[in-house]
Amino acid sequence: MVPDPDAPAEVFGYSLPAGGNDQAAGPTTLESASGVHHNGRGCWITHQGVRKPSTLGFTLYIYMARVDYCVDGSRVTSVHQKYHYLQDPDVVVYLRGYTGGTPRDSGTGGWRSDVAIHGHIELCAVKIACYASLYPRVDMVIYGSGRAEWSAVT
Repeated sequence: MVPDPDAPAEVFGYSLPAGGNDQAAGPTTLESASGVHHNGRGCWITHQGVRKPSTLGFTLYIYMARVDYCVDGSRVTSVHQKYHYLQDPDVVVYLRGYTGGTPRDSGTGGWRSDVAIHGHIELCAVKIACYASLYPRVDMVIYGSGRAEWSAVT
């Protein structure tokens, strides 16, 4: 299987309250490469993803990023649980780690935090006979108000 270079990627995300929040944000599915979670004060568990189709129209992989964060209405008080994972990968798809080091954020205590989760995927006929490398990315900007803007690229 090989990725379809002409097929548009399906990008989606959802956000759930954590730690007893009494509000919830619903899932969104988008045809664009970005989205927004309109969350409020409190702690949130977010998942952003991008689906890569194969040339035959099947799902090659779904690259997901999870970012949990807390805000108090004006400041980002915590950014944690920053990691990536695959959903429904084809047998040729292997998640090899992160490009540029581990997921990173620009810090907490301010009105904004930028989060970057950049992965490295290899397509392999057998675990060691690899024929392609792909570099999916999820970038997120978290604001102290709770709003979170994100973009994903396969």
